[in-house]
Amino acid sequence: MKQFCRIPFLVLFVNLYIHQNNVVSNEIVNLKNPNLRNGWAGKDVTLQDEQSGLDAKDGDEVNTKEYQNELLQKSEEASLQVQAQNSDGDEELKRKIDELVNNAQVAHTEAQNAVTKAEESLRIATEAEKQVDEGKETTTLKKAKVEAEKAVAAAKIKKEDAKKKADNAKQESEKTEEQESKTKLETVKNLSEEAEQAARDAKNEQKKAEWAAKIAEELKKAYEAKINAKESEGEAEMSKKEATSATSSSTAEKVTAAIKIAEDEMQIAVKKASEAEEAESKAEQAAIEAINIIEQNGEAQSKVNVVQDEADKASKAAAAAKKAQIKAQIADYVVKTEVSKEKAVKSADAANEEKTKAEAVAKKSEEIKITDVAKSGKNMLPLTRSNSNFS
Repeated sequence: MKQFCRIPFLVLFVNLYIHQNNVVSNEIVNLKNPNLRNGWAGKDVTLQDEQSGLDAKDGDEVNTKEYQNELLQKSEEASLQVQAQNSDGDEELKRKIDELVNNAQVAHTEAQNAVTKAEESLRIATEAEKQVDEGKETTTLKKAKVEAEKAVAAAKIKKEDAKKKADNAKQESEKTEEQESKTKLETVKNLSEEAEQAARDAKNEQKKAEWAAKIAEELKKAYEAKINAKESEGEAEMSKKEATSATSSSTAEKVTAAIKIAEDEMQIAVKKASEAEEAESKAEQAAIEAINIIEQNGEAQSKVNVVQDEADKASKAAAAAKKAQIKAQIADYVVKTEVSKEKAVKSADAANEEKTKAEAVAKKSEEIKITDVAKSGKNMLPLTRSNSNFS
């Protein structure tokens, strides 16, 4: 029973303690804030309690809004990042498209240059064909020129193709209607590759024209070398013949040596003329084979090199024949000079002999004249005396 009595007493004590604390707290608040004095303390306590409840509720709402704002901010950042990535991707695609358009334009320029060089090669082949006029040689040169003409025509077609593809690529890149960049990139890429292929084809045709021109040039060189070597051979033979004829009655050492030189150089000229002719024939055959390869779109460089090598051999042989010709002519000159000297000496000796004879005859004639005069004087003296006696 005592325990049950103690419980109300304990509750009463606690209430008094709480009440006392509230009074003390209110007094402290009143001292700090004059506006809360004179009866406002209790009201303020109530308001504080209510505000605490509201603050707790508002705190939850604030936390929710902050979380939502944070999510929204992250979403916006992600969206901006995606937009930036898309923008970077578009810029990269645009850069690639511009690069492909530029490649197509470069291909067109290269095709134009190929045509220009091919036309120059054709001019060279044409000039070579004009300067050679000798049966089969002219025929082979004409074939080379025809190949150059065909190559130029084909290069021009490829140049126009490259130009068309380059123009289309540029137009495609400049289209303003809505079109996926990737699709546009693929279209421009195909056009650019086609332009580059056309440029490569034009360069191949340029190479054909250059081969044809080289063949024509080297054939011309080989033909001229053969002709020149043949002329040198003839001149050397003529010099040897004239030198031999001039020495029919001479036995001088210099003359004999010069005749030997003329004969040796003539033989060299004959040999070199034969070498030049053989080299020209090989150059001709290699040229025909090279032209056939060009017609079949093959690699003709090795055969063109053979044509050049044989033409060089012909030129060297012709130069050697010319050198032999000059030496033979010099030997002929030496022979003729020495023979002329011998004749002059003989003529001088003969003249001196004739002069001596003439002087002797003149002297003898003078002596005869003096004797005759003396005899004539002796015969006339008695006659004079006789005449004086008659008088």
